Amino acid sequence: MIIYLCQTCNVKWDNCYSSSFSVTNGVIQGVVASPLYFNVYLDDLFLMIKESGLGSHIGNYFYGLFGYADDCALLSSTRQGIQTMLNICSKYFSDHGINVSVNVIVQKIKK
Repeated sequence: MIIYLCQTCNVKWDNCYSSSFSVTNGVIQGVVASPLYFNVYLDDLFLMIKESGLGSHIGNYFYGLFGYADDCALLSSTRQGIQTMLNICSKYFSDHGINVSVNVIVQKIKK
């Protein structure tokens, strides 16, 4: 955990480097333990989504939220379900001071 304290980095662009600046949040890319730390941090969110009864299920198995490292994917068969799941995530992120970038892919499956 010590590697996450007093982090600094810089930006390389066209063989030029910026001045160093402090990094006060997030996990370090390329560190083997980073995905584990991030998933442990989000474990409560995963439980909240699962316990909401929303998302996709096959039999007794829940497939409504997948996550690895700093990526998460929500799955639901209805727009209302996905919206409610997004609302749960939004509140969780707000309550925990997490800023997210969102990429939305909506795919309608033909029956």
